[in-house]
Amino acid sequence: IKKYLNNKKYEVIDVGCHNTVKVDYPVITSQLCEKVLSNNNAQGVIVCGTGIGVSIAANKINGIRAALCHDRYTATMAKQHNNANVIALGARVLKEEVEINLLL
Repeated sequence: IKKYLNNKKYEVIDVGCHNTVKVDYPVITSQLCEKVLSNNNAQGVIVCGTGIGVSIAANKINGIRAALCHDRYTATMAKQHNNANVIALGARVLKEEVEINLLL
């Protein structure tokens, strides 16, 4: 995802994991949300195994509208109808190609 966004000339600020060691995902989610909230035009992408945990954690933060998306339709509706500023994805349930397609 990061490589794709960089190739599309988006500014990427990576606050996430860089290996397979388990982490406290609410801490990383909070860091991402702080970055989104500090810039009015920012959008966040957060990934965990299913996307459920990070979406719940993100939505506890005032000003964040996180949407757990599984397909292009849910991603489009989240942005258009709910003004989502964070998209949550599940690495174990979506293929990388699908995840990237949701960001288009």
